[in-house]
Amino acid sequence: MSEQKNTGQSSIDALSWLTLNPENSEDAYQFVAGLSDQERSDLLSLADSNHVILRALKPLHERATRGGNLAIATWAENGMAAERARIVNMLEHMERVCQGLEASGCPTTVMKTLDHWPDIGNDIDMYSTADDDRIVQVMKEQVNAAVEPRSWGDRLAHKWNFAIPGLKEPVEIHVRRLGQTGEHTDLAKRFVSRRQQKTVDDKAFWVPAPEERIVAATLQRMYRHFYFRVCDIVNTANLVESGTINYGELKRVSNFAGIWPGVATYLMIVSGYVERYRGQAPSWELWNEPDNEGGTAYPKSDARDKNRLVAALLPQVFSWARAQDPLQPLTSGLWKSDWVARDAPSAFEQLQIEQSDVLSLHSYSWPEDFEQSVHWLQRYHRPVLCTEYMARTVGSTFDQILPVAKRLRVAAIGGRLPITLSPQLRAGHGLDR
Repeated sequence: MSEQKNTGQSSIDALSWLTLNPENSEDAYQFVAGLSDQERSDLLSLADSNHVILRALKPLHERATRGGNLAIATWAENGMAAERARIVNMLEHMERVCQGLEASGCPTTVMKTLDHWPDIGNDIDMYSTADDDRIVQVMKEQVNAAVEPRSWGDRLAHKWNFAIPGLKEPVEIHVRRLGQTGEHTDLAKRFVSRRQQKTVDDKAFWVPAPEERIVAATLQRMYRHFYFRVCDIVNTANLVESGTINYGELKRVSNFAGIWPGVATYLMIVSGYVERYRGQAPSWELWNEPDNEGGTAYPKSDARDKNRLVAALLPQVFSWARAQDPLQPLTSGLWKSDWVARDAPSAFEQLQIEQSDVLSLHSYSWPEDFEQSVHWLQRYHRPVLCTEYMARTVGSTFDQILPVAKRLRVAAIGGRLPITLSPQLRAGHGLDR
């Protein structure tokens, strides 16, 4: 049992590497190459249930072809060919269904099924604002569909199930309601009122707007099934990176529907998986300029003994972060840069240095000063990051600082240090952790 569990987890890892980071999936390829015929068949079934056959097999096929592994290349090619044939048949039937419903006055949106493209789901999942009787009538008359048995849950959710001749995948149509028990009515209307067209294989379908796609995924994963598939991670990562999500609108409608905690948690889970397989942030900068008293910026809000309070709290912050077993090194930015002149850190800076795994500094000064600061910090024999620079009036510019940073092998980031490879998931949308 333990060996089966380990093989299953290794298979999920392989599919995740192949779909999220195919350029760095050599270990995944070697894992697949070492499987028996039966184990590869099991892997293909797992890819099918996770809706990633094409996205996983394509990099496998390319790698096997380059390496001259005819067995793996042929296996992957056959798997993709069979899946493409299924997709072609499914799209033809789905086009007929959609056109029939639209022509009969039943506005319809294809949910989730096409989110996996170039893969596709294992059913045709749809939503319509038409009434139940009309949907059933059109499905019977237009596409010769048969009504399948409905559970009590289906009835509560106003979901109809159909079987169509020549199509092995079932068709599910949600009518005027969404949610486990059909609790979302106003939210559901948005799936038609804000729908967008998507063209695949020269066929046009109505699909939800990006914000509704995130909502649908959240309802399915966080409020119904309570587990994630590889496709959920890949689909959402691609959607986030497309830059098409209006996070203000997403938060507004999620709050309206009472599911914002679920949506935020869903996105955080996706972000964690993406970070795991696509790489890590350079570091976590836990406290920005903790001993910066702000000058006249916050004269009334800052405590008079702020530095004393912060000095007591900063080690606790590092302790709390380390308790989460982070993959990334921790740091806190040094910013005064006068330690070079006095050849010693202040007591507060010494505390930052002692707590930090890597050393981060801020430098709004001439390239010569930047280089001196870096050299001084390198005596601690830890990686050095410059997480703030760029002040033209004193010579701190990209063309002046970056060549020095490259020569000294120091990371230099203008502004603040990014904390994830997918900053859209976190920055400015209430998703920071």
